[in-house]
Amino acid sequence: MIDVAIIERNPIFREGLMRVLAQAGFKALMTYETLRHFAAEDLGGCEKLLVVADLEAVDGTIEDAVAAIRARIVSVQIVFISDCVSEAVLKAAIQHGADGLLRKQISCPALVKSLELILLGERLFPVLPFDLTAPVIRDPVSDFLNSKCTEALKRLSSREIEVLDCLSVGSPNKVIARKFGIAEATVKVHVKAILRKISAKNRTEAAMWAKNHGVDAASAHRPPTTSRIDVAPLAGKEGIAFPERAMIGHRDVAPST
Repeated sequence: MIDVAIIERNPIFREGLMRVLAQAGFKALMTYETLRHFAAEDLGGCEKLLVVADLEAVDGTIEDAVAAIRARIVSVQIVFISDCVSEAVLKAAIQHGADGLLRKQISCPALVKSLELILLGERLFPVLPFDLTAPVIRDPVSDFLNSKCTEALKRLSSREIEVLDCLSVGSPNKVIARKFGIAEATVKVHVKAILRKISAKNRTEAAMWAKNHGVDAASAHRPPTTSRIDVAPLAGKEGIAFPERAMIGHRDVAPST
């Protein structure tokens, strides 16, 4: 297990934290009253270190503390703990490269699991409560673009939504035709209509548009296309022909002869 350095001004909390981590299997525990004491310590052959530092034991800013710790050892993961976490403290910890910020009110099992996750490469930070009564700052440009995309999605028929969903995963016309029991010519008609309605130049743009605007979700929540038969105008007897197979509801039926 990695070496652990605890920087904590309160002797009772420092001793308690050391015992909790020792019982959890952390080895080579080192304790310091302040960051200055840690900075003056000769770390010797320590190659990798986890530093758990109470913000009250840190002199100066979080940026200075991170820099001072990393100056002592290159391979280090830094976790700050604090009684009170403000938005400014949270931002500073994230922006200046801390690996985690934990509240002192955390339970012992949760603390151990959090440190284990951080050792695996994760970064952990608390979620601050937000004011539900605060006014929402809207972006007029984003609102306009979102409304335009919603309008475009509403213009698509149920079948076009299904076809667009297939385009988003790169399905060719033959596969789409087989999936819905329609002719390839009909698929081409649908694709052409989709490109026009969403202002896409080609299938690639249509696929990107679909992924960016949740077409898969829209397809999942729309009722299945069951009220009509998709046919394409093909040449045949008396100028009318049907595809080889047509889907009605959930039954595949062959066209009558």
